[in-house]
Amino acid sequence: MSTQEEQGTRIITGLSKLIEENKKLKQGQSTLDSILSYCTSQPENAECMYLAGVIYEKKLDGTKAKEYYKRAAEKEHLPAKIQSILLEHNLSQEFNQTVPPQHLALEISTLARNTPELELKIALYTLSQKMYNSITTQYNIGYCYELLGKLTQAQEVYSQIISQNQNLSLDVTRKRLDLVEKKLTREGEMMKKEQA
Repeated sequence: MSTQEEQGTRIITGLSKLIEENKKLKQGQSTLDSILSYCTSQPENAECMYLAGVIYEKKLDGTKAKEYYKRAAEKEHLPAKIQSILLEHNLSQEFNQTVPPQHLALEISTLARNTPELELKIALYTLSQKMYNSITTQYNIGYCYELLGKLTQAQEVYSQIISQNQNLSLDVTRKRLDLVEKKLTREGEMMKKEQA
């Protein structure tokens, strides 16, 4: 076989693979459209509304994504609340791929600070922490757990901060950890008295 024939064979093989991949892509798009159609036909199902928002966000249709996230958020769906807030403030990673993660993380932490709902604060701070590691954000997560009365989780967060940052002055975190540990001890003692 000549070099020209080999080259022609490779081109034909490449085109065949490309055509096959295109068919798979069209099938995948068709499946995605079917899922989207089903989800949008279930307005009382928060999970379906959330999934529709995710699909629209992946399709880069921010208006539709916001609409469906908002519908799910109205049904107390926490991930939808988060996405709705992020899109509302133009902080979606899907739409801001050129913005450095630390800048998005800072903006999300600012949103968390101004959010009154503690569970939502924790979720936003946690998202920010995953994008860009920050002692302050980690501390805020622990403090929110403490305010919610989730003392074991608060203790874990504060202990983790101290163990990972031993060379820094972390007096505030140590004080919070001491307070949480005292509260946990009191709770344990009260439970023992109740059982006696």
